[in-house]
Amino acid sequence: MSGSADGAGSDPPLPVRVGGADIHVLGTVHGLLSEVERVAAAFARLRPDAVGLGVAPAELEALEAHAAGQVPEEDEPSETIDPSESYAIGLSRFGEIGLPPPDLLAALQLAREAGVEPVAIDLDESQYADIFAASVGPFALFRYGRRVRRMAKRPPPGDTPRAFALAWDRKIRALRGFDAVERTRERHMAVRLETVSAGARVLLAIVDVARADGVVAELKRRNP
Repeated sequence: MSGSADGAGSDPPLPVRVGGADIHVLGTVHGLLSEVERVAAAFARLRPDAVGLGVAPAELEALEAHAAGQVPEEDEPSETIDPSESYAIGLSRFGEIGLPPPDLLAALQLAREAGVEPVAIDLDESQYADIFAASVGPFALFRYGRRVRRMAKRPPPGDTPRAFALAWDRKIRALRGFDAVERTRERHMAVRLETVSAGARVLLAIVDVARADGVVAELKRRNP
């Protein structure tokens, strides 16, 4: 995978200095099994003493439960198209897919093995719901459903997993209001990383590749 101009896609990721800590934001393609190797390599090279995961607190709890072998029962099948399933179908042409995302499960395990408690840095469910409701109108939501159905049948082009993930994200953010939601998430994750970095030497954040550059840009804006 090629690195980005600000280093969010490099291996290991280039740091942003915040106080006395170096914050490394590693953008991964969530769900792709091969990304586990990148996460493991970043842990080995950086040896972080703080770890942030780009998930909501409830999602981190679900990851922890899954890692402990507490797998929830399957929900009743739905006739609607799940956006995450549509995305996974398109992503599967690049390799094996896992759920929950193997890269996040690996980060959780590696952090625990290093004696580090991983921290969720994304918006919680209620915060996300409020921001989504304030930003995305009914018509945009209707168009979102149509767009996801089309992309399930004809995924956006991409020669690499990263290119595919970014192309998918651009298609979604082109809808009115969705870009504002994602930018709010990026600002929130940057602020949370600043908080988590207090007292740390090296902080490694594992963030969805589509949000990584935005998080890094926000960290740099806040810490010139």
